[in-house]
Amino acid sequence: MPAFMRADQARQVPIPLYLERHSIKPAKITRNGRELWYSSPIREGDKTPSFKVDTVKNLWFDHGVARGGNVIDLVVEMCRVSVKEALAILESGFAGTVPAATRSLLENRGAPADEKENEQDRSFSIVDSGPIVHPALWQYLFARCISKPLASQWLKEIRFRAPGKPKTYFALGFTCGEGVDARSPVFKGFVGKGKDISTINFADKGTVAVFEGPYDFLSWLAMRELTEPDCAVIILHSLSLKARAFHAINTHGFGRIVLYLDRDEAGRTVTRWLQRELGHRNAVDRSPLYEGFKDFNEWWVALGHQQSAAPSNDS
Repeated sequence: MPAFMRADQARQVPIPLYLERHSIKPAKITRNGRELWYSSPIREGDKTPSFKVDTVKNLWFDHGVARGGNVIDLVVEMCRVSVKEALAILESGFAGTVPAATRSLLENRGAPADEKENEQDRSFSIVDSGPIVHPALWQYLFARCISKPLASQWLKEIRFRAPGKPKTYFALGFTCGEGVDARSPVFKGFVGKGKDISTINFADKGTVAVFEGPYDFLSWLAMRELTEPDCAVIILHSLSLKARAFHAINTHGFGRIVLYLDRDEAGRTVTRWLQRELGHRNAVDRSPLYEGFKDFNEWWVALGHQQSAAPSNDS
């Protein structure tokens, strides 16, 4: 079991950077950038942002509940975990004192799913890969409503590093071309070389289900109480790889295509593009299933596994 980050190291993780990894951005900035104000991430209904972060002292204070602290306290509050588990979560993406160079590197890993491939993506190298053991990664999976059997079958725990950097990081990895689609509580990116779409069960030429990311695919399996897909599957990993998906569909001659892409602007654009390019084929947009949510996994998490009428075997 890997050692957790020490508390003195963890307290140096910038609170705004941690919040940004959860897609939480300041509503206003005061005192020339020293104070950032957010809608509270630890309680609901904060319509007038009253959660303040002092970027110099790296401390937070929620005026709505008159409570504050350091970044460890914040992780405890947000994730409802123990201090030990909070340290594990922080260690999963932030190393040591998070010097400026490392902080810049981490900030660049939060790019959206339709990011273009670039040299930086391909610069991360895998050091080791094996079964999932780190508690921070299991916490991340449970938060996304991915069961242990599914995660153990489709994901690995990887160790990776940036070129010229001795420190290794860890994340969950899903095979993607010659590398992996890597995720952790604070990391999202590609590790390895040769990013590509994932194709699964391509012996089936009847139906292919197309997903934007691996956690949408795993949520789809969970909803349908499957551990293996009962049709062919394509996972894009990046919307910039849409043409490869189109080529794979045409090459294998699938008669039916079901699309489970994100409901944001980029996902809707690619859905329309695939429907147009596939022409006569029966390309069905299934995203209305999770209307009101960004993607399949966000909808599945909101359901909290409680959907009693979920379809069982209809792709």
